[in-house]
Amino acid sequence: MARIGNWITTWKRELKEGDLSSGVFAYAVSKNVVNSEELKKLNEDEIISRIENSGVIEQLVSI
Repeated sequence: MARIGNWITTWKRELKEGDLSSGVFAYAVSKNVVNSEELKKLNEDEIISRIENSGVIEQLVSI
């Protein structure tokens, strides 16, 4: 639970730092919210918007 809590609270900052190792990104890729190429090419706001609008965070909270 602590790991998921850390992912949820730090993923936006990590995205801005170029750190895509968070489980949020892995889960978003597995749910076809974004793919690995899009994580490299899209701007941060687009990635944040897609993840926030996808329900990924809510799904991780409910695990």
